[in-house]
Amino acid sequence: MNRSWRWVALAITAFTMTSCRSGTVMEKTDELVANQAMMADESWGLKLVKVQGEYESRAGIKDGIRHLNIEYYANQLMEVEEARAAITDTMERLLRALNRDEKLRPSILEYPLTVENITMNVKLQHFFGDYFDPVYIEKVTVEDGYVSYYTHRNKIKKREPYNQALREVADLREEELRQAEM
Repeated sequence: MNRSWRWVALAITAFTMTSCRSGTVMEKTDELVANQAMMADESWGLKLVKVQGEYESRAGIKDGIRHLNIEYYANQLMEVEEARAAITDTMERLLRALNRDEKLRPSILEYPLTVENITMNVKLQHFFGDYFDPVYIEKVTVEDGYVSYYTHRNKIKKREPYNQALREVADLREEELRQAEM
């Protein structure tokens, strides 16, 4: 009888430890995303709506980050160029923060995390509601390594590889710097 209580106590201890460890990975991920969301809000007016993680269970413990789904919204209108800069800046800051975190690194199943591991959606809306001008983007999404720009009623306006979007933002900034120096 005494031996069986030891096993029960050991099982409860193991469960408690793994539950705390699991919560720590999810909590740390949420904390990093929330910190980066504050920067996205300051830079681009993006407000964090939701973070949802897909975690891998190892030995019954949810301790491995496989994929993150992140949603933002903004009460402003953007054209493709501004939406491209907003989503690539936000994604790059987030990737740097997640990959640099020493405590989180062992929990990243496919290190380093890339745009393939994160789905990011940004819903852009005019302060007074729907806006029907096709020049403006209503939603921009990064998924499976592609950036998609949507106008009203989810009509796709443009789709490009993420690396191309990143390159275009860098080229535009270089051009702006050259013109500022003149």
